[in-house]
Amino acid sequence: MIVYYNGQYIDKDEVRISPDDRGWLFADGIYEVVRVYNGWLFRMQAHVDRLNNSASEIGLRIPRDLDLTDISEKLLKRNDLSGDATVYIQVTRGVAARSHRFPDAGTVPTVYVLATEFKVNPHQFREGFAVLLVPDTRWARCNVKTINLLPNTLASEAAHQAGAQEAVFVRGKLISEGTHTSVIAIRDGVVITSPVDENILPSVTRAILMQLCQEQGIPVHAEGLTVQAFLQSDEAVLLGTTTELTPIHTIKLSDELGDLGEDTRFTTPGPITKLLQAGYRNLIQRECN
Repeated sequence: MIVYYNGQYIDKDEVRISPDDRGWLFADGIYEVVRVYNGWLFRMQAHVDRLNNSASEIGLRIPRDLDLTDISEKLLKRNDLSGDATVYIQVTRGVAARSHRFPDAGTVPTVYVLATEFKVNPHQFREGFAVLLVPDTRWARCNVKTINLLPNTLASEAAHQAGAQEAVFVRGKLISEGTHTSVIAIRDGVVITSPVDENILPSVTRAILMQLCQEQGIPVHAEGLTVQAFLQSDEAVLLGTTTELTPIHTIKLSDELGDLGEDTRFTTPGPITKLLQAGYRNLIQRECN
């Protein structure tokens, strides 16, 4: 497998990460995951824009001449990935002596890009996932897509232990997002979600969903999704680069949230979910063929 690492296209087994890399020492870095359909990058510019925004938020300077679209396309060709795939992009603040302060301005960021085959599970779009609601223990800047994912990992493992496929964070009494997904609920034909702020990543898939709702005339209420509204909704959906629009068939509450309600089951997919799924697939076909 050929990857991109600091200006070179090399075999993945040849990559050598310095123990002084700030990504290794401090999780001082950012990342993106881009979906590929039929060999075409889907909404690549939106992901690049979000990566640049994350870099700006943490004061990380990405080289101006770094063409991530060109790099990704070359990796797809070199690895003969002409079908469904993902491209993983990671940028850290680079290699420097261990110090909590930023290194010198001339420190070169570490850039790693990996393209791999992605196998779609079509059953999930009909049968859906179970989710586990957990307290949101993450930092206060979730709008930055950093590689510091330990809280997400712990929540994901808790979901797995509970027989769920995803964990969904609750901050106060509001649903924020999943460990690697955005979340919406549908009640009486209205899409309900929480607003994009510092507690939520500006999801590329969520932005597409808002566009689809506008095209289909589906009203959107984006002023906050409470746990109670989530549990009492008609339909619930996970949104993400790799999950696309996956319906939720069961909402479970972790022990820490047991006083907020009871487990809920849905018949999947619901009518609005089906409509949005069809619109999403049509969009992919238009842009990736």
